[in-house]
Amino acid sequence: MRLELIIIFYLVLFSIVGCAQESSLVDAFKETKAYDLAVAVAKEDLKRLKELVTKDSTLLEFSNPLNGSNVLELSIDIEKYKSFEKLLKLGANANYINPQTKYSVLINAIQPFGSQFEWRIRQSIC
Repeated sequence: MRLELIIIFYLVLFSIVGCAQESSLVDAFKETKAYDLAVAVAKEDLKRLKELVTKDSTLLEFSNPLNGSNVLELSIDIEKYKSFEKLLKLGANANYINPQTKYSVLINAIQPFGSQFEWRIRQSIC
């Protein structure tokens, strides 16, 4: 019984931490023109996603002022793959270069997060 409670505790804890990270990544788009799109990406509301992009296709190119990411990169970071696929179908640029990291969306998608065995060394760009 005690082991079951410990397992449940950790499952709840990890889900809360995961939600907090997702929320902070979406919140980075607050007070920008792409916030509604970021929320739609997080909810995987594909109908709303299409509606917003059809209304203003420049939302796909919008660069978040806090970290330089766009909504396509956001969809990868928060693991919303249906949103990712829909954004690509709507014309999102998979080769978008984040102005802060200087890496493309696809490079960011395959880089290991928190791994000591990174396949490349980050070079500072002057």
